[in-house]
Amino acid sequence: MKNIVVLFGSPGVEHDISILTGLHAARHVLDDTCVTLVYLTRDGRLVTSGNMGVLSKIDNHINGKVNKAPSCFFANGCLYRICGIIGAKKVCRVDAVLNCCHGGPGENGCLAGMLEMLNVPVTSCGCEAAAMLQSKTKTREVLTREGFEQPGVKTPSLYFAPNIVSRPLYERGNFPLIVKPDTLGSSIGITVVHDDEQLESALELAFSLDKKVIVEQFLDNAVEINCSAFRFGDKIWVSKCEKMSGKKEFLDFDTKYLDNTSGFSKKRGDEEEPIEREEEIQQLTRKAYELFQCRGVVRADFLIADNKIYLNEINTVPGFLSYHLWLKSGLPYGTLINMLVDQAQVDAQNGLKTAFESEILHKNRILVD
Repeated sequence: MKNIVVLFGSPGVEHDISILTGLHAARHVLDDTCVTLVYLTRDGRLVTSGNMGVLSKIDNHINGKVNKAPSCFFANGCLYRICGIIGAKKVCRVDAVLNCCHGGPGENGCLAGMLEMLNVPVTSCGCEAAAMLQSKTKTREVLTREGFEQPGVKTPSLYFAPNIVSRPLYERGNFPLIVKPDTLGSSIGITVVHDDEQLESALELAFSLDKKVIVEQFLDNAVEINCSAFRFGDKIWVSKCEKMSGKKEFLDFDTKYLDNTSGFSKKRGDEEEPIEREEEIQQLTRKAYELFQCRGVVRADFLIADNKIYLNEINTVPGFLSYHLWLKSGLPYGTLINMLVDQAQVDAQNGLKTAFESEILHKNRILVD
């Protein structure tokens, strides 16, 4: 029987969605899999309650009872629970961690780096790819260099940093613009602006959430298409595509997660119209997955405008792990999770050699004796 840890939560602004993703995933694992829940609290602690317990109930997350769960840590390929002041008890051997932590350390490579250092397989991108893709500016630079169409081609993207005033983009009358925090997700802190006053408010909001902000041309009336991908063995699997709907200018947080006419509330296999240029989008998704050397499941977000396909961003820990796109593609959620876990184990076994034997300590001990 496999032992997996479903790790969810986050110190960041995507904390609540991470809880939903983790609890939802834990309920869809295959019968031959033992699940242990580990929660990353808002203040950055890892806590556990084993298989079920306090962490498994959504009400306990709403009322804060989960914060009283015992702290835990990973070591030697196992999960340990802290007992008393100096004690620790082994909870389970860990075959892999299913990373359900959106944003922050869960998606910027910090969590993956910690687990890799401890030789614990994890079902998400490694440090380098995760850090690159978490930054919209760095992602833009790579994609542009590799020939991907990028939003802002008519007017170059402009990156702001605190205490730096640089406004040639909108002074040339290029409204509407879109303002985004550099390292957050695809919907939080994002504002479409049509004049100077709105821009000032949008920058203030974005800088309250991030140290760097991207400002670029807003592609009005663009069609948003999502496509997911993951690697299993020698093959990169790509899902069917999904056309995002909504009444607003872009797919904001409320529309994505709270409006039952679009977003996750609607994703129940409803009949949909054919996706425009689906095969091209799937090919671009596969190409980007290879380019960034991704691991685990990702979601690529595209915009179609002026007959061009723009790759807007790649989410390395997508909401609900994009399970709905795989259901549309005929792959059950439990099977997806199982494949992610199996591949994470293979990737961990195929890691680079980290030990190097030498006589340096013996021959230089006089330096520290």
